[in-house]
Amino acid sequence: MGSSSGEKKAKATGAAAGDKKAEEKAKKPDKAKEAANAKEVKAKKPDKKQEDNNNKQKSEKKKKTDEGNKETNKGDDVDAKSKAKTPEAAEPVVEKTESKAKTPETAEPVVEQTESKGENESAEPAEVAVDGDNESKKEAACDDVKKEESEIEKPGTEKPGTEKLPFCGVRLTYFDGAGRAELSRLVLAAAGIEFEDRRIDSQDWKELKQDTPFGQVPILEYEGTVITQSIAIARFLAKKADLYGKDDVTQAHADMIVDYVTDFNNKWIPVFRAESYDEQDGLISSLFANFLPTFFENCEALLKSRGGKHFGGGDELTFGDLCAFQVLHSFTDPDDPFFSTLPGVSARLSVLEYHPLLKALKERVAEVPGIKKWMEERPRGLF
Repeated sequence: MGSSSGEKKAKATGAAAGDKKAEEKAKKPDKAKEAANAKEVKAKKPDKKQEDNNNKQKSEKKKKTDEGNKETNKGDDVDAKSKAKTPEAAEPVVEKTESKAKTPETAEPVVEQTESKGENESAEPAEVAVDGDNESKKEAACDDVKKEESEIEKPGTEKPGTEKLPFCGVRLTYFDGAGRAELSRLVLAAAGIEFEDRRIDSQDWKELKQDTPFGQVPILEYEGTVITQSIAIARFLAKKADLYGKDDVTQAHADMIVDYVTDFNNKWIPVFRAESYDEQDGLISSLFANFLPTFFENCEALLKSRGGKHFGGGDELTFGDLCAFQVLHSFTDPDDPFFSTLPGVSARLSVLEYHPLLKALKERVAEVPGIKKWMEERPRGLF
């Protein structure tokens, strides 16, 4: 039992010694392995001399590249300066601005283009693309209106359901006679203004009357504007035709004779509406005894006070002269459609023999080109 215990102790001591020896062996460096590692590290370590050579080559290459770039940039600067001094080489700079028309929903934008020139080239006027919509559309609208108006021969013949369009030209509507529309016709004729002389009958008037401002004619339609009352129409047209007078005094003189001639015309309305021959004869006899001698004498004296040629004074023709001409011509015309049908008026044919200035005025106005043409071509009419 004692020997067995000793053996176990010896074995344990031997095992411990073996373990210690193995541990010391493990801790001892492997010289062969260390040598291999040292050789590997040496292989990885760069060669300083080679590295210096490489850096030197890179530096020289970079220097040459920089010098080449510098030369290239210098050449570019020279070319740029050369191109800047040559106007043909400079590309135009286009500035665009848009301005909206007054009605942006219908008008196209107006684009203005301007080009900047070289310093040695003179600038040319900028090209402007002008939008002519305002004028072109207005003309087109009036053309359409005129086309539709031309298709309407008489009032009341418009197509059902269509809205009546304004007349864009100049149209004077009255009955088939001289009457209260003739002065306006003479103004238009003297000025050479093209107009439509629209003459209606009683049936036309029934259909047209409800659409007139005052239920009266004449009616002037002037580029979309409607004007009534005979003297207002004539005065408006006289202003448009430069036949109203150069100053306030001349205009007042013209208005003065126009109003006086209107008094003359109004005196004949009862004669025109008389229902019998006897009634007409009595009215006419009264006029010749009272009003007519005074009227012609006053006109002769007034014309003389203004220089003897024109009622406005001087050498200026006004619508006052045209108004006097209308009365002097119709009253002394043997074939006048109104006066030639009246009884006891033969004395009218010689009335101007006693008023030489009025006679000369009548002859002078009759020679105005527009008036002469109108008197030769106008319809005779019913009155």
